[in-house]
Amino acid sequence: MIMKKLITIIGFCLAITRLYGQDVQMHVNGTKVSYEISTTKMFVKTAGLDTNGATRIELTSVELNTTKENIWNLQKEFEMQTDVVYASPVLVDDAGKEIGGFTNQVFVRLKFIGDSLLLNNDSKKLLTDFC
Repeated sequence: MIMKKLITIIGFCLAITRLYGQDVQMHVNGTKVSYEISTTKMFVKTAGLDTNGATRIELTSVELNTTKENIWNLQKEFEMQTDVVYASPVLVDDAGKEIGGFTNQVFVRLKFIGDSLLLNNDSKKLLTDFC
């Protein structure tokens, strides 16, 4: 049961990152909601060392002026930079309000604490098989 949910979540995340210019749709409280990919802003997560040698992680928004077709190429260009951990287009609702972006993390909520061992073992195998 947990394995099916994990596969579904990972599959959804992979599919949504490959939409290439299509609307992003998700179900919220049983209602289908559509979002547009912003062509004017992208989130960029960087990592580096500060002056004391400690790891510094920073999430910033970058102003853009591009097309939907080009947004995925820009994302790849950002991610090729050595200090960039992750880049994501911003999602915009029907009213033009920025609601967030994609993430490179998957969060799973367990019903039973004992499922954590099963999830840990299955997810390691899944990631090994996938990568």
